[in-house]
Amino acid sequence: MKRFVQNCGLVFVGFCIAFTTLELGVRWLSPQPPLMYRPDSVLGWTHIRNHNLTYLGNSGSIPVHFNSKGLRDVEHHYKKRSDVYRILVLGDSYTEGVDVELTDTFSKRLETLLNARGLFCEVINAGVGGYGTDQELIFLTREGWKYDPDLVIVAFTIDNDVHDNVSKGYCKENSTGLVCAQKTDGMRRRMLIR
Repeated sequence: MKRFVQNCGLVFVGFCIAFTTLELGVRWLSPQPPLMYRPDSVLGWTHIRNHNLTYLGNSGSIPVHFNSKGLRDVEHHYKKRSDVYRILVLGDSYTEGVDVELTDTFSKRLETLLNARGLFCEVINAGVGGYGTDQELIFLTREGWKYDPDLVIVAFTIDNDVHDNVSKGYCKENSTGLVCAQKTDGMRRRMLIR
């Protein structure tokens, strides 16, 4: 019986060593993606402000920068110049575009095309991976309108945006308007958007 218990102990130690080695191997061979988001009590998450990282995606190694307001874009002041036509683009990861260079995001390509045609435009990329249109609406009311956009584009894909809106359930419509749940200091409150 003593020999049986010793053998069981050796088998157990062997399994522990094997699983630990396997876990370390998986972590070493499959590193986690770089940290791009921080928790936000209202939106759920936002980009880390003034943050640089290298994103290893389908397009290879992409340098990514988030500006002082957490947007994947160059710096934009809230107050726009009078001769600028400003477009704010809301969306999820398709808009955010960390898998391509900033100049290859559709927001920057649109800006380049419009400016090449003689229009002085700023196109602001406000895309955040995983956002649904409810979070985009909250972003617009909290932050987006500060940019004084002349046009707001909401990039919507049926691939996942319908699911994002239904599954997260930040906002619900009632007779008074759109009511969005917010968390502040651990307590939930409601925000009415009309």
